Amino acid sequence: MLAMMPIRPALEVVQGKPQSERFWLVVGTTSVAFVVTQLDVTVVNVALPSIGLELGASAQALQWVVDAYTVALSACMLAAGALGDRFGARRAFRFGLAVFALASIACGAATSGLGLNASRAVQGLGAAAMLPNSLALLNESLADTPHRRARALGWWTAAGAVSIALGPVIGGLLLSQMGWRPIFWINVPLCLVGLMLSTRLEETPHRLRGRGIDLAGQFSATFALIALCAAIIEWRPLGLLHPVVFGGLLFAAALALLFVRIEGRSRDPIVPLELFSQRRFRAAVLFGVIVNFTYYGTLFVLSLYFQEGLGVSALSTGLAFLPLTAGFFVSNVLSGRLVEAFGARVPMVLGALIDLAGFVLLYFDTGQASSGTLLLPFILIPGG
Repeated sequence: MLAMMPIRPALEVVQGKPQSERFWLVVGTTSVAFVVTQLDVTVVNVALPSIGLELGASAQALQWVVDAYTVALSACMLAAGALGDRFGARRAFRFGLAVFALASIACGAATSGLGLNASRAVQGLGAAAMLPNSLALLNESLADTPHRRARALGWWTAAGAVSIALGPVIGGLLLSQMGWRPIFWINVPLCLVGLMLSTRLEETPHRLRGRGIDLAGQFSATFALIALCAAIIEWRPLGLLHPVVFGGLLFAAALALLFVRIEGRSRDPIVPLELFSQRRFRAAVLFGVIVNFTYYGTLFVLSLYFQEGLGVSALSTGLAFLPLTAGFFVSNVLSGRLVEAFGARVPMVLGALIDLAGFVLLYFDTGQASSGTLLLPFILIPGG
């Protein structure tokens, strides 16, 4: 326990501030971005049945409540990071916080599924501006003390893990007392705190002032993801050979090829293709895709299944997810030590096998979804 507790160092002045004060200022400010970004993924899943009931949204429309946010976030994150390098990470970070707060207000005030999904997409744009630039701020602010920077990164990651764990519980509590709209409004005070704290951080150097913005690559990547998600969402109700589904898949593939061609010729690509020549990079990206695809898909399905299939309350659903999400906090702490002892390869393979065991247990569940049958897979999945 004592080994995991932060130790206050002797006061050493860096840029006019004690290092300990500066350390926690940087951690607190940058962690806000990771907290609200992750919180808005997990907290909304518990609210989906309530949103669908009030707004008259189908299961396909509810998938867009999740995907409108994640597609905008994933498609724009690299470009947002480049903009931070060009105009300053603090400026981009503050812009993202402001956009996220305003979009959260709009989400909570939405009166239709279309309005909610549009606001969720704007939320994703704000998150894309926040997340990579929060890391840039952390790296730049603590660049003169590498050991503190590594420690700060651990706290930054832990903050995201805690928000993932608390998201379903917070969502369940708010739903049981006030309905689904406040789950979006809780982002506003967090963003305001981040905006106030960020005024005390220095701006980062503008490293890419002379570089252009790869708009063609950005748009082709964005629309490829939108087309792919739309085709997958409509696959089951319409069938694979339906023009919307089959055409969407072809359109996504064509745009993906166009994206590769654009990035190969661009002077300022948002994704340098030479990265994919590195085997370790390809493996890390593939693992990231698989982990996110399986985990967040499971959250979506089980949220609907618990409440609509089994008639469980929103609060009980949030509490049921607690072992599933809280396990990430523990595994984040342990995985760092495992990587330090054995390297990255062994923990990655072992983690994938443990993850697989958890999903297999879920697959062969009897359909009763009792706390006893779910406890083991809900421990194995985040552990893996």
